This record gives sequence, C-alpha cells and structure tokens, in this order.
Amino acid sequence: MHREMRRKDRQTSTEAAMDILQRGEYGILATLGENNMPYAVPLSYANVENCIYFHCAKVGHKLDNIKANSKVSFCVVGDTKVIPNQFSTSFESIIAFGTAEIIEDKENGGGCLYQ
Repeated sequence: MHREMRRKDRQTSTEAAMDILQRGEYGILATLGENNMPYAVPLSYANVENCIYFHCAKVGHKLDNIKANSKVSFCVVGDTKVIPNQFSTSFESIIAFGTAEIIEDKENGGGCLYQ
C-alpha cells in the first residue's frame, strides 16, 4: 500500500493527473535492482487506455530490474516556473505506482507496459 499524500491541499484530481500524463514529454521510471538499489531513468512514453508504454532495448538495467521485481513507479513533471525571489519553483506533477511487464515485439525491438 502507498502512503497518503502529506500535503493533500496540493493533491490533484484524477482528471488533472491524466491531463498531465497526456501532455508530458517524458517521465522517470523508478525500479528496484540488485541489493535493493533504486534505479530511475528518464524515458519517452505513450499512455494508452490507462497503460503506460515505453520502447526500449532488449537488454539493460531497467529490464533486469523489472524481471527481478515488477513493482515500479513513474513520475511526470508538467509546467514548471522558477520563482527566484522565493527560492522556489511552481510545478505540476504526477506519480503513478504499479507493475511493469516486458512485451516482446520482434518487429519494433521490444517494449514494456506499465499499468
């Protein structure tokens, strides 16, 4: 189970989160590797029917991690604006939790599905 968001006043609606996900240019996929070492990698993605797809090589760190532990999180940051006089940043973001599954696609070189 996931912890509840501490700053509930900043929590967005599901509809707004899906909008951020649809407008996003890239996301950060976080996996857990050997010796419980976290690994996060930026990647391009497609969101289709509440599933996040990303294209990747047939071998690599993230695939090794997904094979060992399919639990992942995915973060997308939308519009950002630096506020220099407040030493802060205004931004929108979403974090999704789920499991990843490797999809063998011989024609396109492989891919993954994150639900």
